[in-house]
Amino acid sequence: MILTWQDYKKWLGDITLSSMPEKQPAPSATDWCSDSRTIPVGSWFLPIRGELFDGHKFINTAMENGAKGFIYDKDSLYDFHEKYREFGLMVTDTLLAYQQIAAGWRTTLSKTRIAAITGSVGKTTTKEMIACVFRNAGHCFSTSGSFNNEIGVPKSVLAIKKTDDYAILEFGAKRLGNIKFLCDIAKPDIAVLLNVGVAHLGIFGSLDNLRNTKLEIVRDSPKHAIIVVHRDDEKNFIPAQQTGKTVISFGKHRESDVRILKTEVDSGKGQTRIELQYKAKVYNATLKSCHNAFPVNAAAALATGIAAGISMDIAIRGLEAFEPVAGRFKVLRGPSLIAVDDTYNASPDSMKAGILSVIEQFPGKKVNLLLGGMLELGDESAKMHEEIGHFLANHPVNHLVTVGADANFIGQGFNASIKNPREIKHFATVEEAVKSSANVLDGAEVLFVKGSNGIGLTQFLTHLKTSGILL
Repeated sequence: MILTWQDYKKWLGDITLSSMPEKQPAPSATDWCSDSRTIPVGSWFLPIRGELFDGHKFINTAMENGAKGFIYDKDSLYDFHEKYREFGLMVTDTLLAYQQIAAGWRTTLSKTRIAAITGSVGKTTTKEMIACVFRNAGHCFSTSGSFNNEIGVPKSVLAIKKTDDYAILEFGAKRLGNIKFLCDIAKPDIAVLLNVGVAHLGIFGSLDNLRNTKLEIVRDSPKHAIIVVHRDDEKNFIPAQQTGKTVISFGKHRESDVRILKTEVDSGKGQTRIELQYKAKVYNATLKSCHNAFPVNAAAALATGIAAGISMDIAIRGLEAFEPVAGRFKVLRGPSLIAVDDTYNASPDSMKAGILSVIEQFPGKKVNLLLGGMLELGDESAKMHEEIGHFLANHPVNHLVTVGADANFIGQGFNASIKNPREIKHFATVEEAVKSSANVLDGAEVLFVKGSNGIGLTQFLTHLKTSGILL
């Protein structure tokens, strides 16, 4: 679709403070770029003002690198060369303009079924599963990485093509109202609430605030939206029902629309077989992973496929193409060591699930745990880290090594729960752990690596790869 300046006038409305730069053709939805260093020739530059940077300082660079034009806010008139002024569009706020352009583009995507997912744990993995389901039924756009905030979601929406049959977006939040705002931009046809846990509890202040924020995807998605929700959590399921929207549920609860009947782990093949029921018919699916949270994620993906009008058989074939991505329970192998990379992020729930999964997948193996701190837990952080230690005391662990903020409390909790306290290695930084990698690996046949992304445990795995310990 060729956009015109009339489209932009309609979408931007009264935040426009200058005439349209009509000497240039109006940019297409995919012409916008916020990085002046890598801007493709012929694109339009979007300078964003942040706490630590101001993109307006790079307008000259963007134009010199081949940008056709740019938008800018009223306070930045003298941040760029006067010769470029005729190629610019002044607005009250460039980020708001970006968001309104994305919302406008969304109104043109009548053919595309757009799903959006939020949750505390596992939403990126489930997003990738949903993408596999969608791709088996047609053309699908999927959000890259975790573009799930007020900048990433508009970027994703603008990347959806009118020829896409499906799209899957991820919604994140740092405060009440964030997900409602993203719903207003993306207007999802399918709203998926995976779960609500204590991840990022420190940001929200209370579990009630966190849950109410996540529930915005249920309450503030469009009236026509189909809600996909975990049936096992009444605090999410009941509010979904109360919206009056169509609800498709998933889980182990006997009243789930997509019900998990049985799971079976094949540790030798690294697979999980799932038996599910939908409309009184039993189906079987095989996942290329043994993480014990993945069956619920898979059920959510299948329920999302059903909400999009995809048959269960087609959805399952798509789901079975899913492979874990780096940082999300990805199994890595070396000549004498297996490592499980679960470094993308961590919360108490995902930490426990990952530990259980690795122990179940590798029974009888000597498992070392390299656990990083779980960030953004607020005042409860020390207590929640100690609880991981208490949990570990009931499971076979060869060696426990901790890294980073508050992770030392995991060791304290562990030793407080066993009769004969053990030596727990703790490193303040991942760099220290790398220098003592022999101690970390001591006697390990399997190494499980997990912590919040900010701890940087991927550096340890990179070291193992460059050292030839992992292939």
